[in-house]
Amino acid sequence: MQNRPILRKLIPIILILGLIWGVFFISRTVLQKPEYSNLDFLPEYAGWSVQIDLHTLMDKGISTILFEEEDAEVKELIQDLATNQDGRFQNFMDYGIQINSSLLIFALENSSIIGASINLNDTEKFNTNLSEELPSNFACYGENNVGIILYSTKNTIDAEKLLTRAKEIINQPHLDQAKSQFDLSLQLHPDNNLLENFTDGTINVQFAKNKILISGEMDSFDSISPKKYTRIKKDGFHVDLVNVTKLVSDSILHSLELELPQIASASINYFGAELITEPKMTIDLNMNGIFTFSESLYVDQSIDSAFSKKFTQLIDLGYQVHSINENTLYIGRDKFDTTKVLTESRYLKIVGDPSSITELKGEGFTRKLIGIIPLFKASDKLSHSINNVDIEVNIVNNDKAKIKGVITFDDEKYAINELLKFILISQQ
Repeated sequence: MQNRPILRKLIPIILILGLIWGVFFISRTVLQKPEYSNLDFLPEYAGWSVQIDLHTLMDKGISTILFEEEDAEVKELIQDLATNQDGRFQNFMDYGIQINSSLLIFALENSSIIGASINLNDTEKFNTNLSEELPSNFACYGENNVGIILYSTKNTIDAEKLLTRAKEIINQPHLDQAKSQFDLSLQLHPDNNLLENFTDGTINVQFAKNKILISGEMDSFDSISPKKYTRIKKDGFHVDLVNVTKLVSDSILHSLELELPQIASASINYFGAELITEPKMTIDLNMNGIFTFSESLYVDQSIDSAFSKKFTQLIDLGYQVHSINENTLYIGRDKFDTTKVLTESRYLKIVGDPSSITELKGEGFTRKLIGIIPLFKASDKLSHSINNVDIEVNIVNNDKAKIKGVITFDDEKYAINELLKFILISQQ
């Protein structure tokens, strides 16, 4: 009888180890010969593509969990997934997909269609079993152990038309796509709409122990002169960005509840936010920033009165607003300090501890509700596992951008484990 409590404690441990070793066995035996023939099926009119080496990532993830890092939380999350998946993993295996080879994701028609090219173990299963499971804005088609999955992001293309497109992709000319030597590689093509100012280039990602290494190079549409912009001295989580896209500009202005010309450059120190519920629900941003606009804010050498009324609203919310010149404003919680103003010619800089990104102070039901949303919970956990982000993009010879960066996790954290936790928690 005394052995029963001990057995009850041992059984979960045995189940977890059995699950982990099962995955390890599959990856080392059944999946030991990855295929990369799907890389030959990138449409020549793709705007951008992402190549992911699933074989290498599975190797790194499994080996760190099994041999290098006793991460009980990862094992528990995997056990929960295995316990609650109700046969979905078995169904996934019935789709004939080879899960440890390479994954190629691409965008068509200004990203209105997102596609994936994958390797198959069984083409017939893929065409029959998976197609029956997909929603109406998806379609799939496979030939010769290569499968294409298409998704209409705007729900404007039905499954029948998507299926026709998938068959065309299998049989039409393709871009040359050599296997990347990196764990993940983003390739920009001439028709990309992902990064507006660049026509071609590659951004590579490599996973080390407690680091993610980023490198790359991109060509610009036109000559980009290293113009000097007014910036704020680094503090907190810091972002410098020039050539701000309309989407980013609209997002910043909307968060500040401002109607102003499009932002040309932004330099921001961010320290978190607070949820305010009275008199109305708002997100109060704790930040200091310098913003340069595409048009002058002045009329007769002073700020346009229409804009001044908008700034009064910011001041009422506790922000300091200071006009640096006709195109440039300081908006922040702290009093404007000229000693913290710099003039530099940098295209992009992201640096600092990212935990403030998900810092959201506040009390009450709404704040608690936000805290249990799986995606927020996963993002908060990930941001607090990272010690520092340091990513920089510099312009070389006026027509080329070089990218270099590193995301450093806490010493006891493994980068691949933390990303796996993010994926598992966000899917709960």
